[in-house]
Amino acid sequence: MKNEPRFFYHSFPRPKKGEANSETARRGWAILQSIQKMGLVLAPEVVEWHTPVSLGTPSPTRITQRRICFTELSEQELSEHSRRFGPFALEFETIALRRVGALPVIYMPQALSEQDHLALLGPFVVSHLDQIRGALDLLNRMDQPNNPAFLRNQGADGVTDDCVVTLTNVDDFGKPVQTFHIPWTAVRDILSVIRFKRAPFDAMMGVTSIAQSLFYPTDDDYQNTELGYYRQREWRITADYFVNGTPRGRNLEEEEKKLLLRLDDTFWGKNIHSSRPIPRIDEALVLVQPTPAELLDDVTRIIVPDDFAEQARQIFGDRVATASELGDSSLRV
Repeated sequence: MKNEPRFFYHSFPRPKKGEANSETARRGWAILQSIQKMGLVLAPEVVEWHTPVSLGTPSPTRITQRRICFTELSEQELSEHSRRFGPFALEFETIALRRVGALPVIYMPQALSEQDHLALLGPFVVSHLDQIRGALDLLNRMDQPNNPAFLRNQGADGVTDDCVVTLTNVDDFGKPVQTFHIPWTAVRDILSVIRFKRAPFDAMMGVTSIAQSLFYPTDDDYQNTELGYYRQREWRITADYFVNGTPRGRNLEEEEKKLLLRLDDTFWGKNIHSSRPIPRIDEALVLVQPTPAELLDDVTRIIVPDDFAEQARQIFGDRVATASELGDSSLRV
């Protein structure tokens, strides 16, 4: 249909292999209740991008993305989408999702081979953006003596002109390989030149963090589907930055971690870094802008399996829609 209305949907929970529909629905109901209490949880994922070392960046480049995803669909397309991503869904109008800072995913193709140089452009951009973020982080740390809050935390009132700054480069194992002793006045003057008519370093770091959380491969290698991810029309909300001086997201409290681990300890308890034993739950964020109440106010409909309609309507009222009302038996339990 030409004028068929379209919305953004966040569907959950992703069914586990061999899991009964009723168990998937039970997890979904618990997740929906948790969203009402603490808001949306941004799950971290490590995405790897492979580039030849000759391009001047480490390979693979590993980017940790903390985000929550939404897909642009018609109501009729929700059925197929739910089979893969779960029988519960939050529905948003386009303008509502944009108002809470959602941005479209930037799809980048992975490298085909080291010989196809032009096909390396996507990983080249992603890898070098990571290098840019590292350079901005260094400049931001060098600029800390100009930050009154940093000085207060150090118990200092200022930096004298005869102060010397020590800068060190280290290898992959943290061993120093180069050390420089530079007069503070020289560092201060160079930073003043770089800062002139430019945004603060930490603000630019926030922008690179947002961009890094939006890059995603075009092909779905898990399903062996060329352009599989590209065709999903995905948007994301990220939270590794500040809005009006306050963080967009917060770390989970211990009770919140325990709740999510009870719901799916395989997913939330998995170590997502190959070199560091850090479970996914410890790097997740809870969205605090907007608040849980403000977020749910923006939801057009809450789609639930038929067996949970009565319970859901007691909490969320007439915005609840069921699988039967959508004419979709695949969402029923």
